[in-house]
Amino acid sequence: MQRGSLGRLQYLESLDSVRSTPPSPSGTPPTGESGDATADLAELQVFLEVLLVLALGRDIVVPQSYAFDSWAFVSVANRVLKARDRADTNDRPFHIHVFGEGVTSYPDAVRSMLGRVQDADAPFVSSLLPSLGDLEPGELRAMAQNPKRLWPHADAAHRDLGRMMRRVYKEFRDVAPVTAHRRSDGGQLSAALAAIADPGSELSHYADTLDAAAQDVHRTLATAVQRLDPTRPEAFARRSSLRQEAPWPNDSRGRTAAEVVGGQKTLDLVVEFVDTMYNRVIVGSIGAVPASFVTAVGRSEGHQAARAVAQHLALPAGTDVPDGKRRAEPAFEVRVSPDLLRHDPKVLKQSRRVMDDASIALHRLMALRGEPALQGKPSPFWASVGKLEAAARRQEPGEMEGLLEKHLRLVARTLDGKARVEISRRGVIRMSVGAVLGAAPDLFAASVGLPMMRDAGLTMLAAVAGDLWNANAFSLPGDKTHRLASALGEFVHAPGSSA
Repeated sequence: MQRGSLGRLQYLESLDSVRSTPPSPSGTPPTGESGDATADLAELQVFLEVLLVLALGRDIVVPQSYAFDSWAFVSVANRVLKARDRADTNDRPFHIHVFGEGVTSYPDAVRSMLGRVQDADAPFVSSLLPSLGDLEPGELRAMAQNPKRLWPHADAAHRDLGRMMRRVYKEFRDVAPVTAHRRSDGGQLSAALAAIADPGSELSHYADTLDAAAQDVHRTLATAVQRLDPTRPEAFARRSSLRQEAPWPNDSRGRTAAEVVGGQKTLDLVVEFVDTMYNRVIVGSIGAVPASFVTAVGRSEGHQAARAVAQHLALPAGTDVPDGKRRAEPAFEVRVSPDLLRHDPKVLKQSRRVMDDASIALHRLMALRGEPALQGKPSPFWASVGKLEAAARRQEPGEMEGLLEKHLRLVARTLDGKARVEISRRGVIRMSVGAVLGAAPDLFAASVGLPMMRDAGLTMLAAVAGDLWNANAFSLPGDKTHRLASALGEFVHAPGSSA
């Protein structure tokens, strides 16, 4: 299968720009100032998800707005590209999806976004550089024509941000965007909002078949959307409005969105539903590409389960039916020893240390992916990926079992202990990193999971779990660790996509 074809691409919702935490003007992310490590953990989640996807032989497709405006993508992509350059390979792990009238390249897309910053009807609201909205129209036009004027502005907002954005721009500047094949089942945000708010809709009838806890989540979500007025969906489409401490555009009393719905936890459900639907629409505009949908990172297991229900209600039929109180295997998890459970400054420090350590694994992985073909034969890594894909097309679970085991062992040898890749008992491929901290029995471990090759059956993956699964690669004696934060998710295979 050709590199860059839709069959080898994967879409990650976690790269969404509105879910990233913009750096503060001081050059330190807000997490460092408040001592709350959740946003740093979210960045770690994105990094590990990207690392796992690349280890499985896939490339990542990124929509233009996320490539330009997502702190998660810009920061993680810079780590990946730095590792690629250090490995001195020609690997192109990221591919750009562009759209819009007259937009045929990434430079076109950047010009279009900058040109819409102060558009009265459809403004581009930057999550990464909100200060763009304060610039004079002439300066914005000059930036749109010459991005070199943008980099100093970005550097002033956050140290090295201009350099990082410039590196992404250079990566996508001279490459052709993916050839999109828009699907008709991508959905529409306006229709989804109307359906969730209508008790007589097919979606609401479906929600009535879920367990009691999930039905409660649906009722809460439906009431919240009704209060926010789904007959005026433009406000929802400008997703920053849901996150701002500013009057909700559809509210005549000038209340914020959180005030309208009755609190932040309820608003979280609306945000999860809208974000998932928004990304589902983007995936539909790309074509038959598999997509990973992951909730926002959070600490309350009950609230995360509710978020997963809101996410599920925005996804197409056929995805896993959630349990409103489920303790499912998370798409992302951070476990720590009890002493770290309420010590965010230490968690913050260790999450960054672990990410730096995992970057060593990334360098080794990029070198493995970039090994050249010899005498017309693909390198061991890409030969292994090709065999897995061929077995998946033939729907041969027994053959895939052995091939998957060999591929993961090839990757594990390359990572050399800096990260661990394995299959859990539930048939989810996991990438884990962790560290024991100092002489004290403190532990910080994080992992992401991806149910790859689902079309061939998770039962096949579960069958090899006993051989490949390790109870906890970074466990303390007695496994006395606690979940600090997690995210739940679903992996969606579009019709015609490769597993």
